Formats: sequence, structure tokens, C-alpha cells
Amino acid sequence: MKKMLYILYTVLLTSLVSAQTITVTAQPDIAEWDMIYVLDAQKSFNPGEPILFSYRIDPGMNSVEGVDFHLSLYATALDLGFENSLIFSVDLSMDLQGPLVINNTKLNTSVKSDGLIDELGNTIKFNTFDYDGISNAESSGLLSKMIDGELPSGTYSFKLRVTAPSGTTVDYVGFNPDKVINIQKPEGFNLISPLDDEQIAIANPTFEWNSIGCDDYSIRICEYNPLFHSSADDAINSESSLPYPDNQSFYPVGDATSFLYEGIGRPLEVGKTYVWQVKKVCRTNSADKEITSQINRFTILETGRTDSPCQLQLRDVLGDSQYNILFGTNGPLEGYGDCAEITLDGERMSTTDFGALLIQLMNGVFDIESVTTQ
Repeated sequence: MKKMLYILYTVLLTSLVSAQTITVTAQPDIAEWDMIYVLDAQKSFNPGEPILFSYRIDPGMNSVEGVDFHLSLYATALDLGFENSLIFSVDLSMDLQGPLVINNTKLNTSVKSDGLIDELGNTIKFNTFDYDGISNAESSGLLSKMIDGELPSGTYSFKLRVTAPSGTTVDYVGFNPDKVINIQKPEGFNLISPLDDEQIAIANPTFEWNSIGCDDYSIRICEYNPLFHSSADDAINSESSLPYPDNQSFYPVGDATSFLYEGIGRPLEVGKTYVWQVKKVCRTNSADKEITSQINRFTILETGRTDSPCQLQLRDVLGDSQYNILFGTNGPLEGYGDCAEITLDGERMSTTDFGALLIQLMNGVFDIESVTTQ
């Protein structure tokens, strides 16, 4: 009985000693927007290209023979008629002596014969090597059919398998070896509020927008003064109210699609006009891509204020921004916006005639020689 127990202990101990685990980590994990830009550029995987995938395979303390590595990408892009179509695949078998990194920049025409160098300086030769990169015939067909040179929306499925001989286990650490990426082509913005040329009655408005693809947003708000700015584009590049102090950039709001302006930037003032714009960033392992919205302009009015017919005519002719600068709070003509009585050459004018005259003045039909106020 004791002899049998001794044999059993010996077998268990031998099994524990001989058990080995290969650890696989992603460095970095696959980035969905890298997938767009690498394929958009119609590039094969070569040295110097952006890192799309990178895996470190560590055999542990002892070398392991006959380790198989498989990685493939399939695409379903119905707009182009592709359903689970192969984009690229790599299948290779090797004897691992130390940790080895395999990424798309290392997979090229010469690696099959040259092998790869592991982290211990050993040259890893491949027992078998079968690689179809994105420049193969089927992938080239997909690339050539891209609309306007851009990857269409669709589902892209990565499948990674590292297998080893019996007695050796494989552990994927910190990532999912089967990754499915649902890509929506980044599209422009829809600025919901405040709308362009909208008049609002609150100095702490909520800014709202929506957009498809990417969810890393930031916002910029600047005062618009037609005396100093020739356009909304000119104003958005001037000194900002947010970020404040101005850092010539945008204020980050993360994945939110609304933003309450309260206690953050420089206070927005009643009677002034502002412009706002939103930017989103598609993060990649290589160069990030920025997409900006249109620029909306809005004016902050005094709460409960009502304009007389004369004031409405002045506002229509001058525009909200110019009117608020001249007749608004602290403006040079503050208090003169209420036209109780208007005379021309000693004769009283109706508000309708006054409005027509304003339009003619703005169109250069007449010139003003002098103005008298009481």
C-alpha cells in the first residue's frame, strides 16, 4: 500500500513539475479605427506600417516545440456584397525558446526564410508558414471596391488561436482572442441646440449634438463680434470663453453628447453673440483622426424682454450681433432702441417707412449725413 501511494505521489509530482503554460498578451490590442485607416490606405503589412495587431507569446521557463499560431480577419460589408469574406490570414508553426512578439510589421515576404528574433536573441525558424496578407487577390478585390477609398461600415472579426502540444496550456491574458469590431463610418455632426442664429434667454445653456462613429468629443465656444470678426470661422479661432483660459484647443467632454455650460468657462453675457463648435477624435495606434462640426451662432437675450416693432426692424436690418453690440447692455446706443417718434426732413415717419428706409440705407441707396437724438 505504501509503495502504491509513493508511486502515485511520484506521478502527481512529475505532472506538476512538467506542466507548462504559454502566456499570450496583446501589445496593444486591436484598435477599430486603425483597421479603417490601414485598409483605407490599401497597404500591405510591412515594416514601418502602423501597428494593427501585436501579440507576445511567452513559453515560460522552458522551450516548447510545435507551437501553432493562427490569426485571421473576416469582413462582412453588405454594401459591397462581402459576407464573412477573408481579408488576411497567417498560419505558422514554430519551436519557442523564449518570448516572441508577432505583429503585422514583422510579417513580410522575407520572414518565412529569415525567421524572427525572440527577446532572448534566438532566431525562431518556422516549421510551416502560410500567410495571406491584405494584398492577396481576395483582399485586393475588397480594397478596389471601396467607396471613395474608404472602408465601408460592417463587421470585422479577428480570430486568434495559439495551440501547443499535449501537456502545455495556453493562457490569453488581458484580451479576447476572438474580437468582433462593428464599424460605422464616422459621419458629420448634427448640432441640435442652440441652433444657428438662435436667440436664447439663458446664460448657462445646454449644448446638444449627435454624430455617428467615435465618441470622444470636445467643444469650443467663443464670442462673435462683427466689429472684429469677419465670419463665424474667424470668431471660433479668436479668444475662447471655453476653454478658459484659452489654450487654442477644445474643452474635452468625453463620450457625452450634451454639455451644460455652468461654472466652467468664462461667464456668457446677456446681449452678446457667441459661436460654438464640436470636435470628435477617432483614436488609433498610429495617427488619430479629428472631425469637426459646423459652427453655430447664438445670441443671449435678456429674460422676458420684448422688442417693439421698431426694435424688431432694427434687429432685422442690422442682425442680432450688430444690434446687440450697438443697442444692448453697455452698448454705445443702449436705451435708444425704442423709437417713439422718427422724423425725416421734419416729417414724421411710420414704422413701415422707417423699416424700408433702413433697408435702403443698408443697401447703399442713401448716405447718412447727420443723426440727432433726444
